[in-house]
Amino acid sequence: MSFRFMHDQHQICMNASSHGTWGEEVRHHNSLHDGDHFHLHVHVHSGHYEVEINGDKIGTFHHRFPVESIQALGIHGGVHIDSIEFGGFSFDKPWSHEHQGFDYGHQGFIGYGTSSYQPPQFDDPQHPHQRFF
Repeated sequence: MSFRFMHDQHQICMNASSHGTWGEEVRHHNSLHDGDHFHLHVHVHSGHYEVEINGDKIGTFHHRFPVESIQALGIHGGVHIDSIEFGGFSFDKPWSHEHQGFDYGHQGFIGYGTSSYQPPQFDDPQHPHQRFF
């Protein structure tokens, strides 16, 4: 899921990309101004994300990929991060963990410390998430 804060239009745009093609944008009201401090909370549910800014629910974004394929958080642009917290689940599986015989791209994640994230490439046409990436 991608967030784009459009301060001039007072909107937050959420979207997701599959095979390099962006889906339909979901837009919600944005009360933030350029330079504002804020807390962004993204709650992952089985069928959707629930998004809060400064404790106020701004909207939801329905999963476009299986929740099991969520593997990373990427941040790009002019933002200062004070902290990032993950909760409600355990990290009991290593990045190389195979799910039901298929790798969900964990081994392909190369975003740590880089300016961009290249999504995993699946060579197996029978991979259950081949259609998403």
